[in-house]
Amino acid sequence: MRLTKVSAACYGLGLFIGGAASVGLAFGFAPSRLPAALLDVAAYKLAFLTSIALFGVGAAVGRYAQAVRRSREEAAEFAEEAAALTQPRPADDLTRSTSSRDRDRA
Repeated sequence: MRLTKVSAACYGLGLFIGGAASVGLAFGFAPSRLPAALLDVAAYKLAFLTSIALFGVGAAVGRYAQAVRRSREEAAEFAEEAAALTQPRPADDLTRSTSSRDRDRA
């Protein structure tokens, strides 16, 4: 799976969990019937922390994916430049540069 897809999935999952927790909190949904005040706060706190963590992971993975892509592009450009430098020069360029020295010696 590509890193950009992982990043997008983390963003989406974080948005979904945060939205669900917000809707549940707004409409008074009680996740449990036990001591409601204590467990509701704990459940919502965990949901919001999970949402924030997923946003952070999504952002970190997205930045890493961009860095990897940028690094690959730079490596490809470097390889193209290196290949261009290692190609032999045409023969007349070599004869022109050496012929002026030969004339001076003669």
